[in-house]
Amino acid sequence: MVPLLAKEAVDIKIEFENFTGCIQSDYELAYALGLLAKKMQLVFEVEQIALKELYELVVHEIETYQPQTYQEKNLCRLIKLYKIEGTQGEEIQQLIKMGNT
Repeated sequence: MVPLLAKEAVDIKIEFENFTGCIQSDYELAYALGLLAKKMQLVFEVEQIALKELYELVVHEIETYQPQTYQEKNLCRLIKLYKIEGTQGEEIQQLIKMGNT
């Protein structure tokens, strides 16, 4: 249930063209990172990567990435503003995978 709620929250947030909110949890971050990594065509081992490692990879790539849509621009902004809490576990990996598939 948590993964579906986190996915829906991110999907809703990025659809607002002038959205000023923020990511509320590591669960939302995991999905957002997977989603943006897919759009950026980043290659990584989905099943093995830690949330912090994926965050650092995506944030590094954001510096040179040119978002194609306002949804991608929202994802970049949301991800850069979030501070990782350190949540780990199966649901985090599940959310990364959900975003990246």
